[in-house]
Amino acid sequence: MSTQSPCRTSAALLLLATLVPVQAEDVAYAVTGTVSQVLPTDQPTADALAAAGVFVGASALVEFTVESTTPANAGVSGFSFYTGAVTSLTGSIGTYTIIKNVPFSFGALNFVQVGDDEPGGLPVADSWTLTTPSADGGVLQTGSQNSYVTTTLQFLDNDGDAGSDEGVVQDPTRYDFGSAIFGGVKGTVVVTLDIGLGGGAGGPLVGPGFCARGQLRAASKLCKSALRCHAKRARQPPDKDPLGEKLALCLEKAAGTFAKRFAAAVAKAGKKGGPCLLAGSENQAASDMLIDGVEVLTAGLLIGADPFDKSDRALRGKLLRTAATQAGKDLAAQARHAFKPNPDKLALKLAKSRAATLAKAQQAIDVATTHGVTYAGPTAGEIADGVTVLVDTFVTLTEGVVPDAGSDTSP
Repeated sequence: MSTQSPCRTSAALLLLATLVPVQAEDVAYAVTGTVSQVLPTDQPTADALAAAGVFVGASALVEFTVESTTPANAGVSGFSFYTGAVTSLTGSIGTYTIIKNVPFSFGALNFVQVGDDEPGGLPVADSWTLTTPSADGGVLQTGSQNSYVTTTLQFLDNDGDAGSDEGVVQDPTRYDFGSAIFGGVKGTVVVTLDIGLGGGAGGPLVGPGFCARGQLRAASKLCKSALRCHAKRARQPPDKDPLGEKLALCLEKAAGTFAKRFAAAVAKAGKKGGPCLLAGSENQAASDMLIDGVEVLTAGLLIGADPFDKSDRALRGKLLRTAATQAGKDLAAQARHAFKPNPDKLALKLAKSRAATLAKAQQAIDVATTHGVTYAGPTAGEIADGVTVLVDTFVTLTEGVVPDAGSDTSP
């Protein structure tokens, strides 16, 4: 096999990927990148990663080989799928090292998936995904014999120019965006790879967190506004909006603002070369999901409500505004975390927001009780939990994860 050099790689890319065979049937690659997210699940893991030099902005190198003669799996539709195609992989960040290591009976988790001009959940026309179990000395994995870190290399291209077939061997320099994800039970590290199309354009200036930040900010505004729409109606006597027409207009305005902010987030990410794991085409679906979540949350807060009792109306209005405040703050905190991950800071902000909900909701319930209101709705803690479910569900969407069916935001 002859050596093949990418024709459009520039010196500015710092991308090796020279397709030099190390064995008769292996193709070798080496790609550089920058750490864009560090998400440990506990403080010991955070300390271990920091001590090894794993932090946002740190340089990374991933070297791997692919078996070029690996046959495609039979019966797989939509994409070409090659089990066992990743023959070696080493990732290096500071003194942190992660190496391909496939535990016994876990061989099926080592694979390469290739899509050429494929539609699908992610906004890509071409994709090249390589996944393998790995070991990192117990930093992100546990000490269990079968514990491992999953290493995933994902190369995406929106225009369909990256690949002309679904062969196991592809050229990473032709894709618009690439990421390396190291994930274990103790946390995840995300690296944005230095790739991109010709002319010295380089790789993306930002990772998926940039787009997610804008989408989460849009969601923060929508949830806060929509819950306040319901709060306003709940405070008023029934004859003020008997058919809910004013409420509908208020919600429509909130949804319209979300659509504009969501589209703007996707457009800004596109200009900076960053991907959106929640596709721009999912704008309406994202809006509907949030509005549906708000409706479920509102229904829970109006359980047993007496719209003809002024004190009861005041209570429901306060509870809804309290939920609105928490939803807005939690989603805003998640937006900051998406772009500049800081688990400790995020946890502190979420805890502070929850504490405020607990205090304000309980105070409102206590005051209403003194005025003769018999309240049979959710407790302050259940209200806070309901908001958290709504927020977390949307966060998973911005991370490219479809939540399990049947998620319930009701308190």
